[in-house]
Amino acid sequence: MSAFPGTFTSPARPATRRPPARLQVIAAGSRHDDREWLCELLEIGMTGDFAVQPVVSGEMALAAVRALAGRPGVLLAASVDDMAAQALLARLGAGAGLPPCPVVVVTEGTGRQQGSALLRAGAQDYIGQAWLSPHGLARAIDNAQVRWSHERQLREHEAHLQRSEAFLRGILDSLPQQVLVLDDQGRIEAVNDSFLRCAGTHPAGLATARPGADYLALCRQAAEAGDDPGAVAVLEGLEKLLDRQLPECLLEYRWQGHGPQPWLMMHARRPYHGRGLIVSWVDISARKQAEEQLRQAQRLMQTIIDGAGALVFAKDLEGRYLMTNQAWQAHFGIDEDRARGITDDAVFDPEMARAVRASDRQVLAHGRRIVVEECGGPRDAPTRWLSSKFPLVDGSGHTYAVCGVSIEITPLRQAQAALQARERELQAVADNTPDVLLRFDRQMRHRFANTAIERLTGHAPAQFLGRTAREIGLPTGVCRRWEVAVEEAFRGGLVQRVNFDVDAPTGRRHLQGRFVPEFDAAGQVAQVLAVLHDETERRRAERSLRRRTRLLVRLAEASRLVHRSLSAEDIARVLTEQARRIIGAGRAETWLAGDFLQGQSLHVVSTAQAAVRQGATPTQAHPHAHRTLAVKHTGHAGQLLGRMQLSDPRDGAFAREDKAVLVQLAAIASSGFENASLYASLREADRRKDHFIATLAHELRNPLAPIRNGLEILRRTGKLVGSPARTRDMMERQLSHLIRLVDDLLDVSRISRGKIELRRETLVLQQVIDSALEACRPALDRSGHVLVLRLPNEPIRVNGDFTRLAQVAINLLNNAGKHTPEGGRILLEAGQDAQGAWMRISDNGCGIPADMLPRVFDLFIQADDALARAQGGLGIGLSLVRQLVELHGGRVSAESDGPGLGSRFTVHLPRVEPGAPGRNPGFASG
Repeated sequence: MSAFPGTFTSPARPATRRPPARLQVIAAGSRHDDREWLCELLEIGMTGDFAVQPVVSGEMALAAVRALAGRPGVLLAASVDDMAAQALLARLGAGAGLPPCPVVVVTEGTGRQQGSALLRAGAQDYIGQAWLSPHGLARAIDNAQVRWSHERQLREHEAHLQRSEAFLRGILDSLPQQVLVLDDQGRIEAVNDSFLRCAGTHPAGLATARPGADYLALCRQAAEAGDDPGAVAVLEGLEKLLDRQLPECLLEYRWQGHGPQPWLMMHARRPYHGRGLIVSWVDISARKQAEEQLRQAQRLMQTIIDGAGALVFAKDLEGRYLMTNQAWQAHFGIDEDRARGITDDAVFDPEMARAVRASDRQVLAHGRRIVVEECGGPRDAPTRWLSSKFPLVDGSGHTYAVCGVSIEITPLRQAQAALQARERELQAVADNTPDVLLRFDRQMRHRFANTAIERLTGHAPAQFLGRTAREIGLPTGVCRRWEVAVEEAFRGGLVQRVNFDVDAPTGRRHLQGRFVPEFDAAGQVAQVLAVLHDETERRRAERSLRRRTRLLVRLAEASRLVHRSLSAEDIARVLTEQARRIIGAGRAETWLAGDFLQGQSLHVVSTAQAAVRQGATPTQAHPHAHRTLAVKHTGHAGQLLGRMQLSDPRDGAFAREDKAVLVQLAAIASSGFENASLYASLREADRRKDHFIATLAHELRNPLAPIRNGLEILRRTGKLVGSPARTRDMMERQLSHLIRLVDDLLDVSRISRGKIELRRETLVLQQVIDSALEACRPALDRSGHVLVLRLPNEPIRVNGDFTRLAQVAINLLNNAGKHTPEGGRILLEAGQDAQGAWMRISDNGCGIPADMLPRVFDLFIQADDALARAQGGLGIGLSLVRQLVELHGGRVSAESDGPGLGSRFTVHLPRVEPGAPGRNPGFASG
């Protein structure tokens, strides 16, 4: 076997020398003379052992050559009839390679014209017939053998070289690296498939880098273009290698071209023979990514360690710090550089340092993790640390460091101490709370009981611990209620509420219990806390509060009834009945003095059957006077108004609070009696005022009639001119104004006494407005007012008194005219909506102050307006408007943006359904 393809080694034992085999000379010629002649020449010129085999055709020559089967032989080809010499050589395969044996061709003449062609066709030699001689032929045969042997060895060497190159090419192409072979001038001699595949993707395979190309020139072009900084480094390294400035070059860089940007490692060195360069590239992107991931992991680990609230550190076997986290550095005030290499003596006080070193030795001795509490520092304020320490082991299993995680537990210990103190405080609170506190386990045994249980049961708290309520001897009913509540709390995890009564040493007590489940860390009910609250006093207070509340409600109702009553007799009747019912008496009596009631006294009696009014003389004292309550009615000035007395208490005797209730009722009644007296006086005064106004209006109206008649006679005579005529006209105007005032007074009097009667009918509001305009237009025209009408074309139907509604419109128009200066603008508009009909009169006059708007419709109220005062008036026109509108079931409102900004009066009247018969279907509108 060969150690390398194409290379064969000799056997380990040398082969025995064999005698040379006989040379077989195949003499081919169609003519017999030619064959005989060749045989003779061979016999004369050839030396050594040989044999001649004459053949007469080319086919026989081919068969004889194949029959040699590797034995030594020579084909001596003369002229044959069946094929030419070149055809014979072609059949032997000499055109594509070496014939099976040496071939010598005998040509005609000297053979110089055909020799070159025969040699190219595969013959080893030729000889012309003109040159045939024994020695010449023998020399030609020897030359052919030597040449054929040399060609055969050359072809074997070429095949061996091709196999070697193919083997090396296979190895080269199978490499994942991109391999480039350069000569001493930087030209490419060879590349592998990986190099060709990456052509144009990174500097290892520039798009035009092919065998024969100047690779340094290509790198130089890429470096000058500035697209890839890696090309500069590659060019610089290769140039130094070719100049023999470096033995080898190793570069790591990232390609910055288009597409993927891999990390590459280039290795270049001279081969062993020292000529040219072998350059290889390896894609190290995966390694770089792994290194980056490792760095990220290290940063993450460092971030986690630094972010931990605990102190993390590592020390070598001599106790020198190798690593500390930020928490450690911040706590001790030592930065990372200073901390590296110091020992515990530079960090802690001597006592603490000894404790820390002792725990380190313990870790190294046992080779496992330990948790230890370390204490050091001043005795009055020691510092305590809880440390978890463990050994760090290398790949060979040897411990090389101690790593620790320490948490300062000084605040924790202080918190534990505070918690214990807090528990003692809570125990004190629990023992001093009025509520009973008990804690049960699943077996109904008591785990805790405060001192309040002793006040409830007479048993000390210590007697409850570890025992059930039944074992202690509590009442069976109480035990059963507690057991059910505890079982439900354990089963459902919900608060249970239980009400129960118990006979305590202090008497019968009512308690309300809350059984609260307490959960462990796993969310399971671990125990149940019972909070038993004594509700006895609260229930008593609630009953008392309910009784007082009912009493206050009754007092409020009595006060409402008293103040709703307008006469002393009604107040006495209500007061007597309410007092008897509220306090719970069989009989109640009220007396009112005669001087208070204009000389007529009053006596009212209320019994469980009925309330009656009796005579003016008080009755004799009730037989059960010792079971009576009495109180006086006094006025605000202290004068005696009367008295009230209760007897026959329902519960056998009156309570102390009954006296206070009766005094309160008497105070309410006294206020009511005085209000009734004041109301009666006010009502009488109002009646007299209405009577006076009516009488005054009638008395004023009587002399106005002859005056009006006299002025009319003067007008008809027509003899007054000049100043007398103007005086007559002035008197007529003032007389008309006076008559209107008197009519308004009469209307107010009639309305207040309820004697006005409305003649209702279905009207068209536009007709009412037209009538009002006829009466008011002369006065508006004299004042130069601009009247604007905005009335709809559709009739607006209302139900009312035509004359009174026209009077409403006239009064509003006159009011607008009086309060609007000459040349002012008055807008009258009307319409209807879902609620009914409306009419609005707006002006741009003096306006209404905000404080006057709520009182503008009150009787005898006038705004402080010089213009209106100059035109006169009593302030009853707007009051009459409101009263007339309300008699029609409507309402009137006034609006103003303020003084000098005008006013708006809007009248709303109830809606009348379309189609209702009207006074007149036709109407006029301006």
